[in-house]
Amino acid sequence: MKKLFVLVAAIAMVAQAQAGFFGKKTKVSSSTSWSTLKKLKNSVVEFDVPSLKLANAGNTSVMFVCVDGDEFRTIKKIKKCVSRDRLPGDRRGEYRCTEYKEFYGVQAMTYDAKVCAKYARTRGGEGNCIKYRTVTIDVPLSYEIPVYKARRTNRRDGNYNSQRGRKLFTKNYTIPSCH
Repeated sequence: MKKLFVLVAAIAMVAQAQAGFFGKKTKVSSSTSWSTLKKLKNSVVEFDVPSLKLANAGNTSVMFVCVDGDEFRTIKKIKKCVSRDRLPGDRRGEYRCTEYKEFYGVQAMTYDAKVCAKYARTRGGEGNCIKYRTVTIDVPLSYEIPVYKARRTNRRDGNYNSQRGRKLFTKNYTIPSCH
């Protein structure tokens, strides 16, 4: 009787450990919302989101902007350091920010950009631009984004890397209007 109890307990522990190790399968499809897909990124799915160059703040994901009239703006304000002081007693050149400026990143839906029209090769193999031209950029409102199965590979430090597996589906993302 004691052996039977130990055997049942051992089987229950192994079953529980396997359920926790393998986890519950999460099913995703093209009808899965973007908010759910973002939460599952790197663990269940992988996808690359297009970026948008802002006129006043560098690049950002199209998922972080909204449409405000005839321009795009960031959904949240950007916080930028505008004044710094050196840390007292620090000799390594470290600074602390003493004043911040908060603003929305913006970009017109249609804008002119200067792009390289002709490169000249240098000895190192890299090129320098020797002629520029101006092009008109029309930023699209919708994107077809391929969604892939995430493959996890374990690293020596106990963490993991997420890699792109097979393509699951393509999902449309439309930049929403600002509220």
